[in-house]
Amino acid sequence: MNGILGTQAPLWTDLWLIGTVLLGLIASYGAFQARKEQFSKHCPVVAVAAFLNWIPVIFLLLPTSPDFIAEFEASPAGFVGSLPLIHLVLAVFTQILMTYTVVRMYWMENFPPQKPKILMKTTMSFWFLVVAVGVGVYLIAF
Repeated sequence: MNGILGTQAPLWTDLWLIGTVLLGLIASYGAFQARKEQFSKHCPVVAVAAFLNWIPVIFLLLPTSPDFIAEFEASPAGFVGSLPLIHLVLAVFTQILMTYTVVRMYWMENFPPQKPKILMKTTMSFWFLVVAVGVGVYLIAF
């Protein structure tokens, strides 16, 4: 056992998983505040979560993905072997979309779309999908 979650995962992987789930919960809280139309709570919470999410993307996901994907694809067959690559592509796309959404809402309100609610809902849906696929990759790999 290497990590703190009782698996063979390295410690940094466990910490990454915990951090990702926590950021997903923070984003969920922000989304819940938006549904209650408490935008003064929603906006800063989601903005902080979106920008903090760059930390695991830059320092963990991007540097470790090539080796992990190659190793993972070599073992399981079929679709399961592609999950880490799917997670990587979705995560990078979603992070860029989250950043655009926050920047658009705070500083560039004239940028498209004119009705940002669809952009926010799409972004949150992708974020939850990325978290779910990431947890799935972790459970399969370790």
